[in-house]
Amino acid sequence: MAGSGKSAFAVRLAHLLADRFPDGQFFVDLHGHTPGHDPLSANAALADLLRCHGLPGPDLPEDLTHRIALWRSRLKGRRTLIVIDNAVDAAQVAPLVPGSPAGTS
Repeated sequence: MAGSGKSAFAVRLAHLLADRFPDGQFFVDLHGHTPGHDPLSANAALADLLRCHGLPGPDLPEDLTHRIALWRSRLKGRRTLIVIDNAVDAAQVAPLVPGSPAGTS
């Protein structure tokens, strides 16, 4: 249910736990239920995350499968906190989760 404070709670908790994740903290708004915005595709979200993680734009792979693989390889073995908010469904989130199988949709 929108407006119940889930996002505020997640962000507050992320701030409290940030020191436990020295390799980075990320927040992604997928605009799944944002009026006036189309939901952010996993491909676009991964492009944003990879750029925030320091990958230069020209080095971004174009297709989703390669972006997923690159994202997961860059985070492997790292302690990273990722808050994923405002998703339409689990299929929109699965490619962004570093430990989930690449074929999950």
